[in-house]
Amino acid sequence: MIENLKKVKRLSNKRNKHTFYLSTFGLVLFTIYISTQSLIFDSILKTNVLQMGVVFIVLLVLALRARSNNDFSLSFTNFDFIWLISIVFIMLSILYNYTIERNNEIFVYVTGFLFLVISKLEIERYIPAFKILKFFSVVYAMATIFHYIFTDFYHSFIFPFISSTAQQRMVELTNIDYYPGLGIAQPSMAAAPMIIGIGVIIAGFTKEEKPIKKIDYIYLILLFCGLNLTGKRSVLLWGIIASFLLYYFSREHNKKLNRSIKIILLSFISIFILIITMNYFKEAPFFSRIISTIEGLISGDDITSGRILLYSRAWELFLEYPVFGIGWGQFINITSGQLLSRDLSVHNVYLQLLAEVGLVGFTLIVTSLVYTYYKTFRYLKIVYNTSYFGENWRIGISFSFYYQSFFLLYCLSENPFYNIKYMFIYFFCISITSSFLIKKIKLLGDGEFARG
Repeated sequence: MIENLKKVKRLSNKRNKHTFYLSTFGLVLFTIYISTQSLIFDSILKTNVLQMGVVFIVLLVLALRARSNNDFSLSFTNFDFIWLISIVFIMLSILYNYTIERNNEIFVYVTGFLFLVISKLEIERYIPAFKILKFFSVVYAMATIFHYIFTDFYHSFIFPFISSTAQQRMVELTNIDYYPGLGIAQPSMAAAPMIIGIGVIIAGFTKEEKPIKKIDYIYLILLFCGLNLTGKRSVLLWGIIASFLLYYFSREHNKKLNRSIKIILLSFISIFILIITMNYFKEAPFFSRIISTIEGLISGDDITSGRILLYSRAWELFLEYPVFGIGWGQFINITSGQLLSRDLSVHNVYLQLLAEVGLVGFTLIVTSLVYTYYKTFRYLKIVYNTSYFGENWRIGISFSFYYQSFFLLYCLSENPFYNIKYMFIYFFCISITSSFLIKKIKLLGDGEFARG
């Protein structure tokens, strides 16, 4: 049986090297849209119709792709089913409390779910998309670094293409050492491609047949530098933790103790170096926010930028309306002008869900997130501990696990569940997990191991 599987794999790899697939084009177009969304679609073209058109083309290409007996079908997996329940609940909640500002969220959840359903593909189709994601991540990092070094020149070049409000916001951000680069007035939109690119590169380190390219180490340095300059401390922190989680849980079980020791030593060394050098680099924008965070943590100050007020109010609203909450998107309306100088959402997805959709909505949505993550964790062990699946599946599942780890952690401090770029790449990642389930069933049958 194993020999037959290896033969099928060799024939499949040979065919994939010389064949262009329409589904590959769809994935590439989708990742280009995700990567350029904040710059091109929001800042220059400024039209929701165009965005919907691009995503519709992607969905159409994936749905109408040519199929053979060796290709994946439009199977409806348990991932699709559990997310269908959550998406239906979200749609009903949005429509019940409908405001025009919720249009983007409807667009993201519906099209993201449709993408998940129809993108059951061989992992080879995803590889060109990974390369696109890595390319744009480096572009965003270099733009952010350029923004930091040549701030005035960058503003003079970019300001003609953006609104006066965005111009003012960019100046405010640079005054407090945030450099959003191609994220324009939103540092998180610049940080997203970089944290994705870091995941793609680290997942690529799982290759066993080829040595790691030195250029990838250079890319990682650029990405971490750019990410730090955006000022998004939580993105940097959760990205590092997600990288450690992937490093720890990949490979064989008997090497985990060795990896744990390495992670602990590296963490202590990094903290020691920061403490020793923080006085020398305190005024440097590149390190200033990290150093101020460490100092605030040591002194017991609030390092959450006022988020504790948001957290407390969200919890109070949950206790007042525990079953169905106050309504989707209503937190910012109810607390307008009460908590901070700017009206903000909770900046913690879990607390916001509790406050706005109560225990019912929270249970449905978080169950979907956790179930998908748990299955991806199981599949991560499978691709590293069996010989049935090739190098590309290790890369794909590793990236899916990395990004889901980051996403669940980032939900503690920000709002990625309500953000178009972070949410679309989340559906992109779990589509890999769903595709792997189909692949397992095809190779191993319908036994317990195959079902996962």
